[in-house]
Amino acid sequence: MKIRKALALCVLVVPAAFAGRLTTFGWDQDPTWPPGTTIELCGNGNTCASGITGTQHTLDLPVVQGQVISGQARAIPPAGYLCGDPPTLCGPSEWGIVERTFPVAPSGVTATRTEIGVMAATIVSGSVAKATNSDSRSIAISNYTINAGTDLVLVVLWCGDYPSNGANVLATWNPGTSVSVPLVIRNADAAWGTCAAFLLANPPTGTGTITANSAAGTADEDNVLYAFVVSGVNQTTPTADVSSSVISAGVTSVTLTVPNMTANDLAIGVISNDNPGASVTITTGNNIGTDSTDFAPGWTDAGAAYNTGTGSVNIVFGKAGGDAVAAAIRFRIVGTGAAAATSIPPFAPNYAHLLVR
Repeated sequence: MKIRKALALCVLVVPAAFAGRLTTFGWDQDPTWPPGTTIELCGNGNTCASGITGTQHTLDLPVVQGQVISGQARAIPPAGYLCGDPPTLCGPSEWGIVERTFPVAPSGVTATRTEIGVMAATIVSGSVAKATNSDSRSIAISNYTINAGTDLVLVVLWCGDYPSNGANVLATWNPGTSVSVPLVIRNADAAWGTCAAFLLANPPTGTGTITANSAAGTADEDNVLYAFVVSGVNQTTPTADVSSSVISAGVTSVTLTVPNMTANDLAIGVISNDNPGASVTITTGNNIGTDSTDFAPGWTDAGAAYNTGTGSVNIVFGKAGGDAVAAAIRFRIVGTGAAAATSIPPFAPNYAHLLVR
């Protein structure tokens, strides 16, 4: 079961004689929710209630005229409830969110219809960086900056030509204190070209150095390293549909298909071709950065791309044929409005009616 939309909330604000505003939130009960489903509701950040069984609840929010009234709610399945195929423990729905500024001079009743979008995974502008070097077990991107944002992840992609390095390469982010960037997938199965992907959810902010190092590999490695930050990513399960492939010698077009895409996701594809010159092109998809087709003298010919869409989404690379075998990896970065694991259905539809008195 996929989560694609936010909840429908009704907000009724009643002035009180004290500092807070009695704010009632309402929602639709989804008929597909299992018996025992409850609602968790939060208003203006940290005023919350859980275990709600009805279709509305009132919170006393510390808000004054001119400030924003915000609410978010999600459905919590009963303990032990299974869903999906194969069945696994069901998680809660994604948060549905609604906001409205409490009028400075309210008069009468105002009703609005507001489209509530869920956040899509988006590469943060200016965050893409890359580096190349030759004859080294290690490669780094220095003076890299991660600023504060919403639901961030740091993505590190490494490509090389020695499988021994691909099987051992590790990534770190050091903005003052070194932090390991967890592995998403390696592909060291090819005869030569090899890739690895790493992703760190909620990365420490600051300026520092991203390093990919293969201490157990060969010192003759030719390295290509990419780094970028993505916002709006599911922090619990940021990746899904992870896979690798070995590309036969002589192939000049490589299609990587990422399944189960929603409008909130990013499809990521990376290729490493053991080739004596630059040849990789991106024929379907978008360059990661202004130019993501890179060559590290003398034999790592690499490329990285992303794409968006729904269902099965393709990223297609062109490359030189040659006699060497190439390697590729692909995966889905899961947006906060999407689901990587099974969960109970979302609130619907994707709009909110807000009433303010």
